[in-house]
Amino acid sequence: MVEMTGRRIRLVYHRKSVQSEASSDDPASLASSLKFLLSSNSVRSRRAVLNIPRHQAILKFVKLPSQEASEIGRMAKMEVLRQIPYSEEEIIHSHKTIRPEVDGYSLVLLAAVPKSIVDRFLLVLESCGLVADKVTLGAEIATEWFRENYPKTASQEVLLVNLSPDTLGVDVLQKGEWVFSRGISLDVSAKNTAQWLNEVEASVISYQKNPFSQLQTLYFFGLSSCSGDARRLAAELKLEFQEFGPLPNFGMIPEIGCSGKASIHFLPVKQDVQKNRVEWKKQVGFLLIGMGLIAALVGVGSWKREQNQKKLLAKIEAEIERNKPFVHTSASPADSSQRPLAADIFAEVHQLLPSKVMLEALDYEDHDVLTVRGSSDEITGIFEFSGAFKKSPWFSAVELKYVNKRPDSSQTNDFEIQAKIGK
Repeated sequence: MVEMTGRRIRLVYHRKSVQSEASSDDPASLASSLKFLLSSNSVRSRRAVLNIPRHQAILKFVKLPSQEASEIGRMAKMEVLRQIPYSEEEIIHSHKTIRPEVDGYSLVLLAAVPKSIVDRFLLVLESCGLVADKVTLGAEIATEWFRENYPKTASQEVLLVNLSPDTLGVDVLQKGEWVFSRGISLDVSAKNTAQWLNEVEASVISYQKNPFSQLQTLYFFGLSSCSGDARRLAAELKLEFQEFGPLPNFGMIPEIGCSGKASIHFLPVKQDVQKNRVEWKKQVGFLLIGMGLIAALVGVGSWKREQNQKKLLAKIEAEIERNKPFVHTSASPADSSQRPLAADIFAEVHQLLPSKVMLEALDYEDHDVLTVRGSSDEITGIFEFSGAFKKSPWFSAVELKYVNKRPDSSQTNDFEIQAKIGK
């Protein structure tokens, strides 16, 4: 995961969080610093999740008169365009249903970010050879991280204050549900102590306009040098006080950003298409082999009824030989019991694939990890597919990384399964 705030870049890879300061905030300087982080930490993955800092997004919590997902989606789009000072062409918007209300309404978070900001960050990633799978919202990742790590607060109403050298985040969780958020860009220094304290107090006053608010505890994350001021503010507000180290905003549990827990997504439609094209080009060798395999399977009829596995694989290998003039493959004709060939893997995946699941991409990582991405209108099919993976003799350490409902669809769910090849 990558986050850029001003000149500061943070990178999270395998739960390790590192950061760097660029010479300026122009895309070329940011790209140079990001390349340094990638190379110095031996990051080989070309796929990334881009995290948008809270202060660069516009968030509104509203009540909408529906509890049906597709209706909420249509209403959310209309409400975003009505409430923010941008045209539809200038923004990328998303929404998250927080909870249904007893009166038939739903509490919904509307989220938007200027398209120019997202495009600028994506340009930096592209300059570093990275493709963005998702564009998430830092505040959502932070609140989900807090909920997972502090489940005892699920019955409370808590104020989260996250202070970094250049930003302030103020969020409220009400019985475990995210109901308020503010993000401010500012220079935190001894001279500006009053500024960030005033912003926190203004946030509390704004939130407490809700007559049912009953804030109990202020959780302070970030600069330890400012914790004394935060403690005094909590006393003035008559709140209990808890201090922690820096909140790993988007970082220490990056799986949140890749899972269904993250509902806010800002990936432009055109970029999504481009991402798939780039990935297609990168995996052209493997995909061409897959196309040959599919042709072989069609030629022999329903492979599920194929009794002779060796005969089937021989036909698949023939298709691979036919494609060799067009694509270089490192697969060797080794004994499949010692080292599975691409055809072996592809055949096994398709044999496990339920009819209600659509396969969209297969990726190799570090030569021994297979990542499978696809979609299904029935979530049970995804879990059935994942369960079949775990039972397969070809794979181990199988993990269903995420299941996400598409924002533009009331039925389709995207998923990713990762597994180690071999036992």
